Amino acid sequence: MKPVVNLAVSLALCAAPVAALADDQALVMQAILAKWELASHRTTTIDVNFTRLQIDHGGQRQKPVRGHGRFYWESTDRAAYLVPSEVHCVWNGGLLLIDLDRATYLSATDAQHEQAIEQLANFGQLSFFQKLGAIGAVMAAAQLEHVLPLCARVNARSVLLKYKLTWQQHDEGILITAVPKRLQPVIEIQQVDLILDPRDLHVRAHRIIKPNREQTIHLFDSTAINETPPDRDELLAPNLSKFEPNWATLFNQ
Repeated sequence: MKPVVNLAVSLALCAAPVAALADDQALVMQAILAKWELASHRTTTIDVNFTRLQIDHGGQRQKPVRGHGRFYWESTDRAAYLVPSEVHCVWNGGLLLIDLDRATYLSATDAQHEQAIEQLANFGQLSFFQKLGAIGAVMAAAQLEHVLPLCARVNARSVLLKYKLTWQQHDEGILITAVPKRLQPVIEIQQVDLILDPRDLHVRAHRIIKPNREQTIHLFDSTAINETPPDRDELLAPNLSKFEPNWATLFNQ
């Protein structure tokens, strides 16, 4: 296989999904999905270092914004997404969003606390219920399945209920295109593209396309499967002593 850096070009140039699959193509897609599901259920942990490219075709940003980070997963509700100096997102029986740049954090469970509700009542022009709605939107958008959808624990039935799938054989591996059957305004995912390693069906590259043409590409530079990292506890339960709880970051105030 070619170096992983070429995967960004592969994703950027991949064709749009065809309207319908021929019968033989559909059968192959079903076989790929079955093997993909089996491989994912044999996976107990995923520890990935990635390069992230953010591309704004419709806006003012001409060059991709490059970042490097790490994704760790060990169950559907226990994972971490970390980009140094930017964000540390933890799913561990709840949702924790740490803004590493502003040294603040937001916990999903805080929305149920009286003190947090009192803080919310002091913000700007939004009504009380608008603020609660905004929190719900942020929390929904930050769910694991919306940050890196289809990267871990694939369930064939669930995937087919949510997405229309097409596939292409590609020099870099198996290119899967998943188009949501119903666009969710909060999530704003128009299409997901993945390149799977044909040897083990683990994801090598991942792209999300939004309706406004923004793209987020993750290139998986190195992947450790079924290995518990020595800093696992730090990833899933970070020390918050250096951070302040701050709801204002939700509204850029």
